[in-house]
Amino acid sequence: MKKTINFFLCLAGLVFLCLLCAFAFILIKNWNSEPKLEEELIALEDGKLKVGYMDSNYELPEELKKELGVEISEEFVSPLKKIDESLGSQIAERLGREYVAVKVDSDILKKLSKGKFDCVISAVKVTPEISQNYNVSEPYFTDQNGQYAVILNKDNQTLLDEVNEIICQLDEEGILDTLFLESNE
Repeated sequence: MKKTINFFLCLAGLVFLCLLCAFAFILIKNWNSEPKLEEELIALEDGKLKVGYMDSNYELPEELKKELGVEISEEFVSPLKKIDESLGSQIAERLGREYVAVKVDSDILKKLSKGKFDCVISAVKVTPEISQNYNVSEPYFTDQNGQYAVILNKDNQTLLDEVNEIICQLDEEGILDTLFLESNE
């Protein structure tokens, strides 16, 4: 009889230990995931929208060189740069944030991944690789070469939703068309 009682006590202790370990695992998992949410909220609440853009004398990122096979001509980049700057300031204004342009010389997507700025608005064509690795907004410009959109880190869904809403509003209000017309003047 004592052996049966000892067996059940050991079994109950083992079950309790397993439940305790499972509970600890769940707490640790949830504890590790919350800082990402807090970081996203901090980035959104700091009062600024930091937008990465390529310097006018930049060397194309390697992924774009491979994709395009050629350099982008200045006559193509120049109108898009005007659109990018205007679009960035329009988005920041509608978000109620200060627009901060962050000039980048190279590897713009790597710097976005490292959190140097909130998003990229810089004549970067949306490719399947970019769509897979980053959040991509609704396109703000489309031509025969592809679509151009605001690019954000994957963990920044809140800002992506806000940017998509603003791009749709700007399109409905005709402001995107105005930006394109002004950029070609």
